[in-house]
Amino acid sequence: MDVIAFDYIIKTSLKIDGKVSNKSVFSGKLAIKYLNNSEKLYGQIIEGEIVNSVDNKTNIIQLNSPIPFTSKHIKNVYHTINLLELDTSHPANAITVLLHQMSYQFKKPLTISSATHSTDYIYEKQKNLITRDAINRQHLNADLNLKLIDENENWKLTLNIYQSDSNNLELLQDIIVKSLDYKPDFNTNHFKDNANLDLPAVSLITKKPINILNESNLLNSILQLKDNMQNEELAKAIGIYLSENYNTEQLLLFLNQNSYPSVIIYAIQKANTIAAETSLITLLEHPDLDIQNQQRVILSLGRFKNATDYTFTSLKNISDDKQHKLSKTALLNLGTLSKVASNLSLQINQFLTDELENSNNTAISLLAIKNSGITTLNNKISHLLGHNNFEINIAVLKILAKEPQYHSRLIEFAINSINPKEISALTQSFQASNHMLTQNQKEIITDKLSRTKHPILKSQLSALLNSSSYSFQ
Repeated sequence: MDVIAFDYIIKTSLKIDGKVSNKSVFSGKLAIKYLNNSEKLYGQIIEGEIVNSVDNKTNIIQLNSPIPFTSKHIKNVYHTINLLELDTSHPANAITVLLHQMSYQFKKPLTISSATHSTDYIYEKQKNLITRDAINRQHLNADLNLKLIDENENWKLTLNIYQSDSNNLELLQDIIVKSLDYKPDFNTNHFKDNANLDLPAVSLITKKPINILNESNLLNSILQLKDNMQNEELAKAIGIYLSENYNTEQLLLFLNQNSYPSVIIYAIQKANTIAAETSLITLLEHPDLDIQNQQRVILSLGRFKNATDYTFTSLKNISDDKQHKLSKTALLNLGTLSKVASNLSLQINQFLTDELENSNNTAISLLAIKNSGITTLNNKISHLLGHNNFEINIAVLKILAKEPQYHSRLIEFAINSINPKEISALTQSFQASNHMLTQNQKEIITDKLSRTKHPILKSQLSALLNSSSYSFQ
């Protein structure tokens, strides 16, 4: 496995009416480890520092621990960059910009998208220097009021240094990357799908706390949240107020009288406190809670990051009651809970293992396992492929499609299937995991396609063959 490393600096500034209102500098070390015989790579952001200036106020943030990520590197293009469930507001997400800008290809234009525009580039190589030209640019949001000031840019890539000065908008960005003789440790255990899930969010701007003081504040806040469900701070404030000031009967009445019960339940979930967890569970246990709101509460409990045994027991009891209309929903959300509440993952995973062995509904148990991200059962699950129940086969295909060691077996099963849904399931799973078919796999599918007469099966095989085409973003 080869390791390469860089020093990087990403400088960004935003001008409004000709005046710089926001400047940031994100710098540190970037280490990348290429896996043998694979397109996949492991990466780490190391010794990162963010210096942000807003209205003459400067905030400095040190990233004390390495931030792992994974990516694919396909013909010089960094593709499918996965920050392993890092909070989307974390400034380290800027590393995707850096990797996109370090990508290039020669046979066809490469599209690189940013928050403000999408640009098609063509690349040219002369000796060890690569340059690019923008041939098409589409601005994504005219409401940003960012004016074009210069269509030219200075972009160059050599073996040792990359530099880009993109100043086509009044959103200015300067990126410098220099190769570095640096070999950090790469522990593969640090690159799990949710490795950054518990990493605290980092805010570059100090936000004023949201306080809800009375019923009038509460109602207005719910209306605001309805129009902007991404405002997690507002959702948290609403949830805290409700869980601390409403008992179960009052909360049930409030849900029934309010036009936005899904917003209310979501807000309580986002409060993420013991009081909020208790409110959701006692609400779920109330005999007068209607089925739709029961489902909403179950979904919220399955995403409750600070869940305790109380949540596990509540969902398990519903899952075990096979007469309950939402028994399957509870089981699926136990799977989801295993991924978001790491403190419960061991007992949930054991429960799901028992479910797989003893349940009469194997397909749902498999989907719950898929939701959980458990991989220790993959070998056992692989033996279920070829079951006479197509729903079980579909679930197996979805679980194993992320694991390269099973791909040849999955393709062999799919191309010989007479159920279009099974073929489609593998196609969709490959697309979701951004799997690129090998040349041998393409030849196997092409051969089967040439010998298939059934129009629907032929269509599904064709879609499977084309599942590895992608658009770089």
